[in-house]
Amino acid sequence: MEFLETLPPQCPPVSAVEQNIETAYRVVFANPPTLSCFASQASRSRPLMEGGDVCKHASCSLFSSYDKAKNIASRLPKPKDSGPLLATMSIPAGAGLWVSANKHIDYWFYKHFNPVSAVVGLEELS
Repeated sequence: MEFLETLPPQCPPVSAVEQNIETAYRVVFANPPTLSCFASQASRSRPLMEGGDVCKHASCSLFSSYDKAKNIASRLPKPKDSGPLLATMSIPAGAGLWVSANKHIDYWFYKHFNPVSAVVGLEELS
């Protein structure tokens, strides 16, 4: 299966699963969210931290915990024009592969799936 972004050879890891996620959260900075809101750090040309995992760097970062997502949003730089917003998502099986640890989800979307279509709610955070 082809992925939405070009991934390093070792990605996604063999532990990744292809299952639905009933509820996940993503911090976004556009209302309504756009496809670019779900881009990985790698595709945004952000440097990989020393000792960082290239596979995680190439994933879309989601959260299974509302509180953890809000906490992360409170620590992000805030653009002048918008955000942060918390997108609630419901992701169907077949949208990609993912792994989860400590209420964080690394998601690699398939090319045929637009993650914007999984957004079921949007909350302004201040």
